[in-house]
Amino acid sequence: MSYTLLIIDGNNMFRRYYSITPNVSPHYLIQNKLKTLISRHKIPRVVVVFDGERTKAAKFGQEGYDKGRKPMDAEMHKHFRKTVNTLSKTYCVVQRQDYEADDIIGCIALYTYKRKKSVLIYSNDKDFFQLVRKPRKHEGTVVRMDVLRDLRGELLFDYDAVSEKYGFPPEQFTTFLALNGDSVDNIPGIRGLGPVTAQALLCKYTLCNKAQRKLGL
Repeated sequence: MSYTLLIIDGNNMFRRYYSITPNVSPHYLIQNKLKTLISRHKIPRVVVVFDGERTKAAKFGQEGYDKGRKPMDAEMHKHFRKTVNTLSKTYCVVQRQDYEADDIIGCIALYTYKRKKSVLIYSNDKDFFQLVRKPRKHEGTVVRMDVLRDLRGELLFDYDAVSEKYGFPPEQFTTFLALNGDSVDNIPGIRGLGPVTAQALLCKYTLCNKAQRKLGL
């Protein structure tokens, strides 16, 4: 698979590596991982995206958004700033004060994909599954947008992998989160409706919609 742009979820990566070496700046580990990713996947362009410093107010006007995430203490924040500054010397780093990284990543990814360029998003945040797109051909190449997770080894989630894991296509992932809720982002979901039921509902209506389209209904 060939990608034009690698987008790194900087906050997600920083927190994972900081948990390995608490109270020590993880920028050396992160730099080594980035070099490995670029070499392994042969991606010519890389952008690393971080949360802004003023993004923890209620998002989209929703009271209590983000309460499930533990804020950085002073020591952790010091190493976070050092990591951002160090990576800025080598890579294109994007950090806007009033925006969260996931919003910026979504904008960059969709902008690039719509211009017929393939994108790989590196993050363990399952919310990015909603951005995965079905591969399409353009001028002899295949344009795609996939997510690469790193859970005891790299695992690529393309359109088929996400559909197989959840039983419904990536386009319906936001609906799944709305039904099931998300404790990390403090999204309540529907009371009494767990992941199994939410998944079953989406699987059922995905199949119904496919059947209706085939029948011309």
